[in-house]
Amino acid sequence: MTDYDTQTNPRKRKNVSPLRVMVNKWGFLLGGLMLGMGIIVGLAASMFVIPPLLGFDITSTALADREILLAATDADLNQRDRDALERETQFALDAQATGLDLFNAESLLDQTATQSTNNIIATATANAAENARQRTQIALDFAATRVELQRNATQVQLDFQTTQAAFNGQGSDDFDSQAAATLAITPTATPLPPTPTSTIMLPPPSDTPAPTAIPIQIVTDLAEGIDSLYWIASTDRWEQNERGIQAEANDAVLWSRAATWQENFTLAVDVAPAIVLESTYALLLNIADGELIAIQIDISGLAANRVQIVQLQVDFVTDISFDSEPSKIIAESSVGELLITSQTRFAVTIETRTVTVYLNETEILTADLPNDLVLGQVGVALPQGSILQTISVRAD
Repeated sequence: MTDYDTQTNPRKRKNVSPLRVMVNKWGFLLGGLMLGMGIIVGLAASMFVIPPLLGFDITSTALADREILLAATDADLNQRDRDALERETQFALDAQATGLDLFNAESLLDQTATQSTNNIIATATANAAENARQRTQIALDFAATRVELQRNATQVQLDFQTTQAAFNGQGSDDFDSQAAATLAITPTATPLPPTPTSTIMLPPPSDTPAPTAIPIQIVTDLAEGIDSLYWIASTDRWEQNERGIQAEANDAVLWSRAATWQENFTLAVDVAPAIVLESTYALLLNIADGELIAIQIDISGLAANRVQIVQLQVDFVTDISFDSEPSKIIAESSVGELLITSQTRFAVTIETRTVTVYLNETEILTADLPNDLVLGQVGVALPQGSILQTISVRAD
């Protein structure tokens, strides 16, 4: 039996719950504990958990911003590298262009200096040639004047002797012999008609009135044309210009009309050479019908390299070709790269069958001709493009 059972008529409470009573007892305690623990946990979280979380977020944001800044910096550096490389490339190109421009300017200066030097040399050569020609002409004019004065003096002396013999009463035989002597010398002393292109000089006659062989010199300036009184040329191979006659074909030939040049004479020509790689210039001696002697001078560029004296067989004296083999080589020699000038002189002298060849006053060959050759006409053959300015022949 329990106490409950022993109690008599206990007073009953209306709406009393055992659980509610327990809550009232322990609820406050448990609620206080829970509140305290919540406060403790909240404080702990606020002190130890929330700050790291907030710092992690801030750090992450800072790192992200830093990465963005680094990426922007890297992009800027890359752009600067590209700009620097482009500037270096442009500088190199500018330096190369400047170097090329300076090289071109230096080359132009060198070309100008070379051309100026060539012009100076050509001018000096032309002046020297012109001075030499003028001196030669003056000397020839002086010699011609002296010859004319001596001829007049000789004629006066002969006239005086003839007149004196007549007045002194000499015999008719003596008078006739003096007259005959006078008539014999008169034709040789009479000058040929003057021509615009040639100068003819006669030497003074001897003191005795006996007729003698009179040598002659002809100097022809071809700037005024070919003097047909003394020279023969094929008109289709020559063209006239202000400097002389220009060869319009290779081996253009000019011959003397007279065939009296046999020994002890000099043939000389002044030529403006053709601007070609290979050419041949020749002085000609006609020895018989269909045969001639050619003094060939071979030119390579601006220098002579060989001279030959050959015997040629031709159908006509105006139809000459140096491409064919000569029938005989009399003499030949290497010149040794002797330079030619804008006005070059080729000359040959015959003295007792000995031939001496000159190039611009320089002796380049000496040889003896065969004794059986009989010389006659003289001439010259030039390559296409060359200009024959003067030609002279003098017999001693």
